[in-house]
Amino acid sequence: MIAHIVMQQINPHILAIDLGGHNLRTALVNEQAQIIDPKRVRTHADRTPEAVIEQITAEVKEIVDNHPDKTILGIGIGVPGFASTESGVIYSSPNFPTWKNTAIKKELEERLPFPVIVENDANAAALGEYWCGKGKGAQGFVLMTLGTGVGAGIIINGEIFRGSRGAAAELGHIKIRKDGPLCGCGGTGCLETWVSGSALELETGTKAKILYQQALEGDQKSKDIWIEMGRRLGTALSNIAFTFDPDVIAIGGRVSQAFELFFPGIEEVFSHNLAKHPAKQTSIVLSTCWNDGGMLGMAKLGFEHFLHQP
Repeated sequence: MIAHIVMQQINPHILAIDLGGHNLRTALVNEQAQIIDPKRVRTHADRTPEAVIEQITAEVKEIVDNHPDKTILGIGIGVPGFASTESGVIYSSPNFPTWKNTAIKKELEERLPFPVIVENDANAAALGEYWCGKGKGAQGFVLMTLGTGVGAGIIINGEIFRGSRGAAAELGHIKIRKDGPLCGCGGTGCLETWVSGSALELETGTKAKILYQQALEGDQKSKDIWIEMGRRLGTALSNIAFTFDPDVIAIGGRVSQAFELFFPGIEEVFSHNLAKHPAKQTSIVLSTCWNDGGMLGMAKLGFEHFLHQP
């Protein structure tokens, strides 16, 4: 109890990291969810474990040097792919093909004077949105991110739902049609191959951001593409609602900038599919944490792990 009071007095921070295939984001975060000195750099070009871990180490040292007055409890890093929170090992990652059984927690702790906690980046983003965004107060919350692919995280009673093997919430790979392009997971019919930014570009020959701009300018064909994308997403979200009955489903990621264009399609199919089921009351909303969600989620995990556990 005394230690907890002392920690409160010195205003502890977590050094939060969001490791992506294209960008590495770092920041200090305090218990009030204030993000301090956020920085984004391009992830090392060759993406090998050695190069990226050295890059992370250098970024951490720079933050520490810039903030000698801050008390840093530890490092929380969100990583893409299948990773173990307990062991801190990344088993595999689609964004980093050469990473196999990479002990990133051990490697960072050998280089830096801080304990490290590791979590899947989509789980971290969901927890961040739950802590500071549209999931606040929800007993059941789902975040789905639409970008190059489709990511997701599920929060139940304030806890990340990881499943029996730590591989839960891969909602981008639920099967919603019997055929289609081969997915990165090795299967076909995945949601990711139907509603992601890369899927839209493959199907239409036009990048999602251009389709968005064309629709805003009144192009009916582009508007129709977004409505159809919403209907496809509505099929998936209705299945998720039947399964988890969440209070809220938030949509984030780069493609979510077109939320107002594809939401009518979601609403149409979701309402039809749920019919009289109680989960029809699920709110489907636009995420508010955007690119900060992953770092906020890792900060929350870090405080729970390094500060509030006995």
